[in-house]
Amino acid sequence: RSNPDPRHLACRQRNKQSPVPPTQPQGPQAATRPMARTCNAVKRQRVATVESALFNPDVVFLVAALLDARDLCQVSLTCKTLGGKRANVDGLSLVEEAARRLFECASEWERSCLRKYPDEGWIELHHHLLMLRSKLTFDQLVGINIQHGELKSIIRAAGQLNASSALCSDHVMRSGKHFAVFTGSGVGSIGVVRPVQVKLSDFGEGELNNYHPSNYSVWEYLLGQRTDRWTDSNVHCC
Repeated sequence: RSNPDPRHLACRQRNKQSPVPPTQPQGPQAATRPMARTCNAVKRQRVATVESALFNPDVVFLVAALLDARDLCQVSLTCKTLGGKRANVDGLSLVEEAARRLFECASEWERSCLRKYPDEGWIELHHHLLMLRSKLTFDQLVGINIQHGELKSIIRAAGQLNASSALCSDHVMRSGKHFAVFTGSGVGSIGVVRPVQVKLSDFGEGELNNYHPSNYSVWEYLLGQRTDRWTDSNVHCC
């Protein structure tokens, strides 16, 4: 066998002793990659700093004190950080925790009037607390012989002979003592009714021209809105 060329032996020896380094990216892309990673890290750090400053129970509580229940619901839908459940606040979202703390700041009498239902959220309970503090208004007028006056707390007959009703559906009494003062003239009656919603679309034309909760024609409709909070009672008005 012939002897190999010494130059080939030297080349193979150099390849074994000095491996070729891995190929590195060339051009401006190679220089910008570390910079991009640095910028992303700085951005994440800034976001984390803002979240830790704003998205904590104390700050959300101060903001919630300026909002009503409807606004709180909108806030909870903005992002998971505000609306998602968190283990460090008893499994409540930040907004629910803020509503709970607002309710705990209520007076002893207010809390005694608003016993929390098992299926009730803190935002809903906060809504009823605000309603308890607000002025009574007739938010539902049913019948053709009734209309609002200058304010929603004032009603007037519309000149018809039909029975009509004005309901304060947003003000729910669940426990404690409540009272209201009414002034008026003419023929009328005052009573208590379950928190029901009378939808005009559920009735045909003229069916609600003569309306009173005690009318037999609407009993089944009103009882059909019963919930578990009624317990075993079938009384819808008195």
